[in-house]
Amino acid sequence: MASRRDEIIALTERIEALIDDSQTVIGLNNDPLRRRLREAGRRLSAALETPGDTAHRVIYSPLHLATAKIGVDKGIFKLLAEADDATPTAEELA
Repeated sequence: MASRRDEIIALTERIEALIDDSQTVIGLNNDPLRRRLREAGRRLSAALETPGDTAHRVIYSPLHLATAKIGVDKGIFKLLAEADDATPTAEELA
């Protein structure tokens, strides 16, 4: 009989394999199943979150929106989209 730890390891490997096969995820044309999978992933992530992780997420989440707005206002995303294959350096973006 497999131990709970072995089951968790096997589940982790199956999730990683699913992520590695992006075509399977992209080709999932079943909206209810996709929502169910996404919600299960969200709930699992929340269940695994430590109090420190929660504090970090809550404290820094407003920064994501603020930095995205700065990126739009300063034209950084436009520069990145127009860049050739080479990623611009911080100096070039400044």
